Amino acid sequence: MLINIYKMKCDLCGKGDKAKNLRCCTKCYNERHNDIIEIIYRREDEKIVTHIFSIDDVKYAQMLLNELEGANIVLDLHGVLDTIDPSIKLPFDKKYSVVVCSFVGKFSNLRMVARKEISSRIKSDQISWGVLIFKRGNRKIPEESNNFKEVGSKAWFVNLVGPALFFDDSEDHVNSALSLGKKLKVIKINKCDNVISLFTKHNIVEN
Repeated sequence: MLINIYKMKCDLCGKGDKAKNLRCCTKCYNERHNDIIEIIYRREDEKIVTHIFSIDDVKYAQMLLNELEGANIVLDLHGVLDTIDPSIKLPFDKKYSVVVCSFVGKFSNLRMVARKEISSRIKSDQISWGVLIFKRGNRKIPEESNNFKEVGSKAWFVNLVGPALFFDDSEDHVNSALSLGKKLKVIKINKCDNVISLFTKHNIVEN
């Protein structure tokens, strides 16, 4: 039986060998284990860049978020924005700034995939910018997962940027955002929906 050497390589860098009981190499683990947020955006020179912040850099993450274009609408990526192609223009009023917030495992291959996905949607002008976050409550404990607002969580991000609308397909993220007690419209997307239909349904499309 042949061994698939690619499954033995780090999910993050694809170069180092995976450390025991981890999906990444020791080097990536040491560099990334304190990550709380990854911000992906387009600079003034049109280059799309990524900045990663650790728990020790929270204030700098907040400073960058304050400098970016506002976030009137926050969309989940998986199960929400990825229900449509990156080339499709969102039918929202021009006054709205649409941002993506996706939860991924900080050591997972999905992190790299989501980063590329968000970058492509920024490049196509479908969204303004996006973030990857890495904290989530324990879904085996509903009291925790449905009220999870720790630094690095979706509710934490939503609280920072203060959107008017938040779309997500996961009940725990939706409930945690609602638990903020803000004047925020939180919309749970179902598997049969796509984001275009929801924009139309909630009257935020261009006339």
